[in-house]
Amino acid sequence: MYPRFRPLLRLFALLAWLPSAPLLAQPFVDLVDFPRNEANWDRFYTLESHLANRFDAVCADTLCEGDYSNLRALQLRCSVNATSGQVQACHWLFIASELQVAADTGVVLADNRRWDCPLPLGTGVAVEAFHASLERADALDVVLPGAAMSIGEAVGSCLQQTRQPERAAPAARYVDARDYPGPGQGRARFRALEQALVRGFDDICGDTFCEGEYYNLQAMRLRCSVHAASGRVGECRWTFAGSNMDVDAATGAVTVDARDWACRLPLASHTPLPLLLDTLQGPEAIYTALPGTSTTVYEGLTTCL
Repeated sequence: MYPRFRPLLRLFALLAWLPSAPLLAQPFVDLVDFPRNEANWDRFYTLESHLANRFDAVCADTLCEGDYSNLRALQLRCSVNATSGQVQACHWLFIASELQVAADTGVVLADNRRWDCPLPLGTGVAVEAFHASLERADALDVVLPGAAMSIGEAVGSCLQQTRQPERAAPAARYVDARDYPGPGQGRARFRALEQALVRGFDDICGDTFCEGEYYNLQAMRLRCSVHAASGRVGECRWTFAGSNMDVDAATGAVTVDARDWACRLPLASHTPLPLLLDTLQGPEAIYTALPGTSTTVYEGLTTCL
């Protein structure tokens, strides 16, 4: 080998080594990736699910009694100091949707909300201690070392920062489909329609809408307005939410990219509510052509989501 090529070969060898060198390691990593890439994947997502279940268990009798009764935990993300192994920051994202029928026009008004709630970590909470503390059955009552309040207290305070939705006027040309033909009389049948569509969405989302940036898309709430005198549908809106959270490797900050959608179902004008309720039933409801059209709910969602 010619001697003049040796320095060049050494340079190539150095460049090949540099990407894995400790000097290039970022100071903060996602908790999922501590102590190495995806090493904490299963344990973290199990913890996320556990905390969401605990929230669901207490919400019905507390925060979910208000205007945003379908509050749910959407995503949790935490950063870790890669050198010390201590949790740097955690953010828990929540969503809710409130839909109201405008009594004079029949327009369904969407009030979608999301809350980005930092968890009270205190100082010096090691990853193992963080997991061990929050894997308990009473996780929401836990006060982490150095924190001023429990996880549940911090989340409750965060979620109470709500804007009250405007109420529809009592005089009604249009009413909520759940209140047709009289107050509360359509609730059961409309709930059955909504559940059929949600089941259909959940079945197909993993291979369709949930393959993109917002992999955790969730169906939130469906509402339809009905002309009180004729029983014909004014419009229907279906709300959705999704998020994408990341850890800034330089600062340890948790960044949130959250979105919500209020999708109008592609109904034919003057669709009778009883016909709509009869049509959208069973496991294929999301694929069933809407009355008076050749369009399905699924096709309508593709233009919205």
